[in-house]
Amino acid sequence: MWYMVHISNYANPGKMRDSVIYTLVNYDTFEVLNLKEKDTIQMISNGMQIGNLALENKMLRCTMGNFTNYINKEITVLKAIYKNRKLVGYAVSDWIGRICNMPMDKIGFLAKRFNISNGVYVGRNNGSYIKAKNGSFEKIDIKDIRYTTDEIEEMKHNLKTNIIL
Repeated sequence: MWYMVHISNYANPGKMRDSVIYTLVNYDTFEVLNLKEKDTIQMISNGMQIGNLALENKMLRCTMGNFTNYINKEITVLKAIYKNRKLVGYAVSDWIGRICNMPMDKIGFLAKRFNISNGVYVGRNNGSYIKAKNGSFEKIDIKDIRYTTDEIEEMKHNLKTNIIL
């Protein structure tokens, strides 16, 4: 599935909409697309699912947060990762489409440095998590996560790693 992670050249609806560029990532293939609004609308019209975008009355609607959350340098949560029904981390992307799998002990650090476009960091004594804005994150089991090339190299060389193993 594709996810919107950034918006460039954003303008209020009805003003210069042809210059808006959406950065989309695909967690399964690590592909990144930078598409104009009309091309994004065409993709959805052709049946492509974008996790945090919907098409209503020929207009794009943000389904997790609002469009202004995706304008700056933000982090977007793509999936919540579970092991034995326990939340152990999140698959996240930055604003240019770099994807990584973050364990729970790194989420607080990440949330302090960057805004989360589609969620809110909730820190509690008994455990912290990211609460989705409008809805919930797709859940995947840890055995189904995809590793980036960098994560695989770290594992090969037994380097100290911050990824979920």
